[in-house]
Amino acid sequence: MLVARFADGRLYTLSGKASRDTLKKLRTEMNFYCPSCGGEVRLRIGDITIPHFAHLSLALCASFSEPESQQHLEGKLLLKQWADTQQLDSRLETYFPAIRQRADLLLQQKTAIEFQFSPIPFSEVLRRSAGYDSLDLAVHWISGTTAVLNDGIQVVKIKHYETGFFERVDNLLYFRVFSPTARRFYYFSHLIHVSGTKWIANVTSLPLDRQHFPFLVPSKLSLHEFQKLLRLYKEERHRFIRSQVHVRRKYQDPFWLCTYELQLDRDNLPPIIGIPLPDSYLFRKHAVIWQLQLLAALQKGKSVEVFLKGQDFSKISRGKAEAADTLARRYLAVYKRWHEEKMTAGELDRLIGEIACKSL
Repeated sequence: MLVARFADGRLYTLSGKASRDTLKKLRTEMNFYCPSCGGEVRLRIGDITIPHFAHLSLALCASFSEPESQQHLEGKLLLKQWADTQQLDSRLETYFPAIRQRADLLLQQKTAIEFQFSPIPFSEVLRRSAGYDSLDLAVHWISGTTAVLNDGIQVVKIKHYETGFFERVDNLLYFRVFSPTARRFYYFSHLIHVSGTKWIANVTSLPLDRQHFPFLVPSKLSLHEFQKLLRLYKEERHRFIRSQVHVRRKYQDPFWLCTYELQLDRDNLPPIIGIPLPDSYLFRKHAVIWQLQLLAALQKGKSVEVFLKGQDFSKISRGKAEAADTLARRYLAVYKRWHEEKMTAGELDRLIGEIACKSL
């Protein structure tokens, strides 16, 4: 932690401006306490890590559940220094007693910044976001990384809890990553879910000193640019289908069960199976699987509502049921048009691109 209280209640922030000698002298003269729990904290001044406060015991502190990494501390300090250069009203580690939460950075008294370097439960992301919402505070989640990433369209790894960091502006889905090491923001935008933690994204980097607030928003893709994403997605789709050949217990595997029920050639699935659509990540499985399952359910006379009840949306996001319903019906509309118009693969690609470019 970078903020502590003196015994008289005054706050002291380790902003990076004081020298180590000054801090060592201060440590001998003053006692420090956690602003959240009131427990005693120690000012640590190492040769490698940046100066920071550490609880003598975390057992009773609700807002500090675990020690913070060096990268997390550095990232928070860099974001604070960036806010100062932007002449923003900013405060580090502001504690809100009503919700028992501490924002890494509070901007303009109305926006909380959560800089998350370590994995946390998805439910915790939702809980904290709901807490800020209850106080009429906006929240921006920023994922931390030590990697130096390349720009461009590529396969990336996005953990499940990071989907809680996603933001949407004019139907454009994206999220931010910050590297204290590189002092750069990375925007993961035009997101297409493949399966599990594998995604395809357009990665765009932005130096910290060029970031503004309100935060910059990525621009939408052109149809030509989307075709690059689609080509990469098709390669991943082909790889996924090939992987299903070697699964064990085929009689229990959804790919084998559904292709059998639908009388489909597993080696030559029609291109309409496994198409990328906005918000496909809601199903947390490859589009090949959930689209096969949806078609198999309808063939058995089940409704979309019944199909969705059989899916696990309990840990996805707020508004998940409505979004999943829209997604399923959008797919069925595309499927119907593909079937009735006997679309070629190229015509289907253009249709998918038109849908995507309105969202991506």
